[in-house]
Amino acid sequence: VLKRIGTEARQDIERMTGAKVYLKLFVRVEKNWRKDSTAIARFGY
Repeated sequence: VLKRIGTEARQDIERMTGAKVYLKLFVRVEKNWRKDSTAIARFGY
């Protein structure tokens, strides 16, 4: 899933800019984030 998200995002950016783009993605992992309301808020939800 992450590869598909990155590929589609890169292609969208390339279409918008008209230039080749190198897009580096990373995944942040936090233990028990689903149970921590402050962690959920930090992630933007």
